[in-house]
Amino acid sequence: MFWSGRRGARLLAGTGVKERMEEDKGPFSREETARRPRTNEDSFSLLLGGVKDYAILIMDAEGIIKTWNAGAEVMKGYRAEEIIGRCFSCFYPPADIEAGKPRHLLNQAAKAGRIADEGWRVRKDGSRFWAYVVLTALYNEMGIVNGYAKITSDLTERKRMADELHDALQRLKEANQRLEELDHLKSLSISIASHELRSPLTAIKGYIDNLLEGVAGVLPEQVTYYLTRIGYNTDRVIRLTNMLLDLSRIEAGEMPLDLDSVSTAQVISDVLRDFESVAKSKAITIRTADLIAAPVRADRHRLEQVLHNLVHNALKFTPKSGEVMVQSHLSAEEEVIITIADTGCGIPPDQQQKVFEKFHRAPSPVQEGIGLGLAITKSLVELHGGRIWVESEPGRGSKFSFTLPVA
Repeated sequence: MFWSGRRGARLLAGTGVKERMEEDKGPFSREETARRPRTNEDSFSLLLGGVKDYAILIMDAEGIIKTWNAGAEVMKGYRAEEIIGRCFSCFYPPADIEAGKPRHLLNQAAKAGRIADEGWRVRKDGSRFWAYVVLTALYNEMGIVNGYAKITSDLTERKRMADELHDALQRLKEANQRLEELDHLKSLSISIASHELRSPLTAIKGYIDNLLEGVAGVLPEQVTYYLTRIGYNTDRVIRLTNMLLDLSRIEAGEMPLDLDSVSTAQVISDVLRDFESVAKSKAITIRTADLIAAPVRADRHRLEQVLHNLVHNALKFTPKSGEVMVQSHLSAEEEVIITIADTGCGIPPDQQQKVFEKFHRAPSPVQEGIGLGLAITKSLVELHGGRIWVESEPGRGSKFSFTLPVA
């Protein structure tokens, strides 16, 4: 049970408790009690006065400064006696004062109740700092603004870092633009060079074929041998020229596709027929399995090019008496998946994703080509809306698979 007022005092008097309470005033002595804040206002004033990371001040309705804390002195350089009674506009650069920014901020705060702003401010010594300011209107009982609370934080270091980041990003953007221009110039140069090379190379190959066919009469055996070697290397240069031309067109987004309903089984059979002599010379068996009849929507010429590149690679990396298997099936996603598997040297795991990169050649016993075939193949498959991947085990062969949408 609790008592209050005089009755409680009388009851305590008879027990000696009251006397002990008067002797023991608690943990504070009389002097300490006198120094303790006696009101919430005192505590709040001490709190604001001790804050040094923020400038906190109160202004009247005209922006005249009424209070000044330690943080404001540190940030702006004025002592309280130097600044109290002056207008807060003295913290703004001359251009902002001339534009009426301080008064505009007061008006906005009065209408909205609160306004935030970032910008340059001026210290007593004339140096500038980047400030984040929150200006809050103070209303009386009638709802009329009779002052403002202003809190300022110094974000100069953050501003400096942001500006440095912006400058770095701008330099990076400019460097990227230059690289894109150089890349475009490179692609254009490759395209022009490839196009200009293709015509004379085709003519050279035609003359060689004519000579080998006996248009100029029977040739000595040694001349026939040399012409055959010349023809072989001319074919290689023509293939390289065509690949460079294709690459430049793909990168420029100018690779047209003549899409139609195409039988994959028929295209596979036609392409494999072109490799019969090469497979025979290496005693490699080419087999097909499960070739589905479902047509795909594709550019027949480019589909032949994809298959030609993959079968050529399979034969190139398969040793004598090996095997190349070509098969196709329909996936659950209504795509035709075509797979070319070989029993060659395989590809190391860390190289399997790189084989589709331009000019990359995975370590292998056979080092032919310049690493463009698979990059172009991947681009052509993706232009059809398909995807391509490889599964391989070193020493046991590789399987290249790609998808095409069903017609």
